[in-house]
Amino acid sequence: MPQPATRHSVLECDVCVVGGGSGGIGAAVSAARLGADTILIEKEKMLGGTSTLGGVSNWEPVAGATGLPRELFLAMQVRDGACILSRLSIPTPSRPVAEFGRNDALTYEDTCARASDLRITFEPEIFHEEAYRLLEAAGAEVWLETALAAATHHGNRIEKIQAVSPDRTIEIRAHTYIDCTADVHLVRMVGAVTYLGPDPRARFGEESAEEQPRPYLNGVTLIYRVTPTVSGHVDPLPAPIAPGSWKRAAHITELPGGDRLINPLPTLLGTEYYAMELQQARKLAEERTLAHWHWLQTHHGYDGWRLRCMAPLLGVREGPRTLAEKMLTEKEVIAGLAGQDQRDIIAICDHPIDFHGGAHKMRPTPLYGVPFGCLIPKGWQNLLVACRGAGFSHLAGSSCRLSRTMMTLGQAAGTAAALTRQAGTTARNLDPAVLRETLRAQGVTLEAPAVN
Repeated sequence: MPQPATRHSVLECDVCVVGGGSGGIGAAVSAARLGADTILIEKEKMLGGTSTLGGVSNWEPVAGATGLPRELFLAMQVRDGACILSRLSIPTPSRPVAEFGRNDALTYEDTCARASDLRITFEPEIFHEEAYRLLEAAGAEVWLETALAAATHHGNRIEKIQAVSPDRTIEIRAHTYIDCTADVHLVRMVGAVTYLGPDPRARFGEESAEEQPRPYLNGVTLIYRVTPTVSGHVDPLPAPIAPGSWKRAAHITELPGGDRLINPLPTLLGTEYYAMELQQARKLAEERTLAHWHWLQTHHGYDGWRLRCMAPLLGVREGPRTLAEKMLTEKEVIAGLAGQDQRDIIAICDHPIDFHGGAHKMRPTPLYGVPFGCLIPKGWQNLLVACRGAGFSHLAGSSCRLSRTMMTLGQAAGTAAALTRQAGTTARNLDPAVLRETLRAQGVTLEAPAVN
């Protein structure tokens, strides 16, 4: 990581990526590989966001997870103890615990089609290391522990941003900015239109949307990690936490070294999370996590395990979403590729419309595409967005929020930013056919797989 000679640096680049989660990694690697002078800033000490610090260190099966996600998997796979593929052991009514165990017969390609019983699980530190290697090899400049602090724009064009860390301030002037922060901080900072929560039916004409939607946000989870220990060990439950004070269900996934990741599905309601200060939300999540772990230890055979750690970040499934040049809505998701205009599709997905909190609701979807216009905030010239806060309705966003899909959106955004720099144009004027051709050359699948 570069170290500036002074406490204040002024940098110029072709592409500035804000946020080093899955989307940010995809964007920065792709832009730099196409020759764009690229800077990525990330406020945390580690890349990966929810996939590492959020404890969601597993990839669910989803179509379209080709291109850069596959490349990162192959880089991790050659490392000892880095990642494994796993399959679900069927839960029973008396045991509401879904457990995913190692299965060496699976391949990466098996996870590129929707099947609810497959996972790729990885060690977060190795994910970070291999993602960093990809960024370095591409020539991207990476600034960790560096947070977005301010942005200056003139009309619908960003002129510069300011980022800060404990020991420096950076001013960055770029041809294109890509917001890959989970809550679209840059998009909101410059005043682009965003939505939070369910959309009223009149907004996008979605059949399943309510006329006057009730307050609802997808659930927030505090993932925790447990490790084997002596049989009969039960971690004490600190007072005044009551046993069984939260939802009794879990997804439990084996890690390469034998530890388990436990996802309570969820820990907080989304509305609870956004109504609290972060410190208060974290405290409540930790209390519920301890109660949840006590339930697993005393009722479902985990008395031979101990709590190793809780994820540093809460796993948030939903936040603000951007009003974009094109919006992916329930209509396009349900229509699938066959019912969509495919000329500007830059990623494909088939994850269900999926909500956590209260009753778990999951609605299967066909294979569908994400249009390039979803990555362009409406009316903006040099700003793209590649994260869960892109141009999705509340319903559609619950489907295409998976990490590998976000990385593919980042790959499309970074590629587009580099192409617009080369052509001296903006994303709104970029020929989607050129973008799609370039993505295919990078190994990104944009069509339904052939059926034998």
